Amino acid sequence: MLTMAVLFFFLLLDSVFSIISELEDVTEAYTFIEILKYILSSAPSRSIEFIEGACLLGFMLSLMFAQKEGNLNVLRSSGISPLKITTINALAPLLLSVILLFLNEMYFLDLKNNAYIDKSNLKSNQATTNEVIWYEDNNNFLSFEEKVNDILFNTTIINVDEIGLNYILKVNQLSINEKNEVFISDSSKINYIYGSNLDTNFSIKLPSLIKISYKDIQNLTLVELVEYKNLERITANKKDDLFFSHISKNLYEKIFMPFSILALCIFFGSFVYGSLRNSTSSYIIVTSVAGAFVYNLIQDFTMSYSISYNLVQIYGVLLPGFIIFIAGIVRLNKT
Repeated sequence: MLTMAVLFFFLLLDSVFSIISELEDVTEAYTFIEILKYILSSAPSRSIEFIEGACLLGFMLSLMFAQKEGNLNVLRSSGISPLKITTINALAPLLLSVILLFLNEMYFLDLKNNAYIDKSNLKSNQATTNEVIWYEDNNNFLSFEEKVNDILFNTTIINVDEIGLNYILKVNQLSINEKNEVFISDSSKINYIYGSNLDTNFSIKLPSLIKISYKDIQNLTLVELVEYKNLERITANKKDDLFFSHISKNLYEKIFMPFSILALCIFFGSFVYGSLRNSTSSYIIVTSVAGAFVYNLIQDFTMSYSISYNLVQIYGVLLPGFIIFIAGIVRLNKT
């Protein structure tokens, strides 16, 4: 319950700041009510960003309360080791993290992506500054800024032939069918920049690897990340190494997040068994939160280092967690 309360508090603060940020983009179509709908729909998926901090803080609070009430001393007097006590207490936040990650994969991400699609349709006339991806098929050139599920947003289409340029047009969104063909749907809004002779049967064949911006990789499910990871063996193109490195980074981050939470709980939980005269409860909790922040920075650094030097990303994800996990076990065994 404490972990859920902490997670809700973090999410509430994030939602407040997100609403303030979205208010800058208010239009006649994208009203305050629509902003609230978008924030509330994306909130469950955004909660994944705070799982580690919420689980650690909730775990530390429950352990500190047990310490103050003398429950830990009773358990230790009955012969239960600090390592076993800490591990058992860590199971609740660990289980919560696994459940939330599962729900995010099954429901929350789809809810967030659908809300983003609705938001993009309401803001279709507004310019964005995202990374632009270009593809070519016969005489057609296609660019897009974002991909959500099977929809490309903010697209530009250029058609040329032997004579020269035929047309340039902007389309707010294009759909992708099961054959990886891009086509204009009924909800698409077409704006001609040059020319006006678009074929009604227009379609562009995309390659198997549809690259997306690095920002959008975090919106992929585990299944989609694995599918992209499998394409790495097929394409074997050096220029795509950086893209696949970010795919691997996000894949391993999601898979090993429960291990990171367990490692944090084991390490910082070992501080609770010291003398309360030497360190107060607030000092231990603040140290834990600050330490978790430093841990995330170190993990980001090791993952970025592994990407920069073309190393196996799984080591960058696991190394910091493995170190503090072993250190926590050693400290608990010495207690």
